[in-house]
Amino acid sequence: MKKNICFFLLFALIISCKNKTNDQVWPQFRGINGSGVAAENARPPIIFDSTTLSWKTELPQGVSSPVIWKNKMFVTGFNDSKKELQTICLDRKNGNVLWTSTVIPDTIEICHSISSPAQSTVVTDGKRVITYFGSCGLFCYDMQGKLLWKYRLACCSNWPGNGTSPVIAGDKLILIRDLDEPFLLALYLNNGAVAWKKILNSNPIPSNGGHSVPLIYKDWIFIHRVGEITCYSVFDGSQIWSYKLLTSGVSSPIIAGDKVVTACWYNFSEENQRGKLPGFDDLIKDYDKNHNGTISQAELPDNMILFTRPEISDLENTTGIVKDFGWYIDANQDGEITRQEWETFLEVLKDNYYKPSGLLAINLESIGDLSDRSLLWRIPENISEVPSPVFYQDRVYMVKDGGIVSCIDPENGKAIYTMPLGNRGGYIASPVAANGYLYIFGFNGKMKILKAGDKFEIAGEYDFKDKIAATPAIIGNNIYIRTRKELLAYSGE
Repeated sequence: MKKNICFFLLFALIISCKNKTNDQVWPQFRGINGSGVAAENARPPIIFDSTTLSWKTELPQGVSSPVIWKNKMFVTGFNDSKKELQTICLDRKNGNVLWTSTVIPDTIEICHSISSPAQSTVVTDGKRVITYFGSCGLFCYDMQGKLLWKYRLACCSNWPGNGTSPVIAGDKLILIRDLDEPFLLALYLNNGAVAWKKILNSNPIPSNGGHSVPLIYKDWIFIHRVGEITCYSVFDGSQIWSYKLLTSGVSSPIIAGDKVVTACWYNFSEENQRGKLPGFDDLIKDYDKNHNGTISQAELPDNMILFTRPEISDLENTTGIVKDFGWYIDANQDGEITRQEWETFLEVLKDNYYKPSGLLAINLESIGDLSDRSLLWRIPENISEVPSPVFYQDRVYMVKDGGIVSCIDPENGKAIYTMPLGNRGGYIASPVAANGYLYIFGFNGKMKILKAGDKFEIAGEYDFKDKIAATPAIIGNNIYIRTRKELLAYSGE
């Protein structure tokens, strides 16, 4: 009897310690297993003002999200004047910088204007902190900032750099680099040696590379990459299943019960993103200035839209103009676009690109090459491009550019509501959830707090008056928010 009592006390102590540890860690991009959901006892504020601001610390440029292990917090930064890439450790209690480790690469990756060479989020297991820079590779430090090992990689040549982040699976570090010559990599945590490396097929879909973060579940690695959602083995990198579709591979997948749910988006995937292109007769009528029966590339108008994101058309590279693709339309490269070349171009668009991507649900334990019939459900409209969805209190939430939020029943894929948040513009940071609320940040720095549940209800809002692209972290009653210039800590009661 005494042995049984001792066993149960020991078991309860182990569970209690484990839960306490989980309460104090946000170990990777979007927290534990990339869920974006805080521990059950977390109580961050819903009022944001000087009374709930605990501290703020100025940071170098960067859009990596804060990562936390107990009282230590980690971000990355880029010092443009010195061309330094930095891994920064701060004291979570007061925001003081504890240490900074720097790397000066031979070449700095080219990034989108909203991003930075310090765009990837670190990962930690409490013993080591691992940083990935698209400019030069992986760097592993101990918790005091001492370099333990490094794995060098060539600088990304793709614009806009590489926005993925590493994750930990057991004794391995997992990284996908879905650009240039794509690969999935597993390194041993203790020494950085290669456990395995899987060379991935280059996808024929035009893109600027994939940027999502791998999702780990049991012994599986779920990947959202250009043109594909796929699953690999943690042990040896062998592929378990694959579903191919039109997607740019940016947002990260999540687990919702027995499903992997992924927001898949592409330039042409929704009808309001497609330009209204004329038939050849109207093209000739309006733009054939020399009346020779064909259209030169110079005669193509500057304002004929091929694709657009109407909610963020003011941002770089969010609108495609037909004239910029004249070289592609002019198949024989003679400088003139004929009827056959124009109609072939329209047919290629219709057959290959005018098709839905969508928010998709796939059974976690699928096997082999999957078809559309393998999908549990698909939502084709109002899909987020960059922010990952969040599964919270038996609902999936998703926010797209323009500030359109959707609440979805994961059992059947039905949208319970799709509503405007009242904050237009771009959305880069992913929603996070705690204590019955969702915290949703626009790139313009305005936050909306949404009450979780089947009724759309705004519970709070705040304007940080600075750009926000990093996803916040939540520990206990605290939420940590990175703006373009600062790291801010707000505390609830």
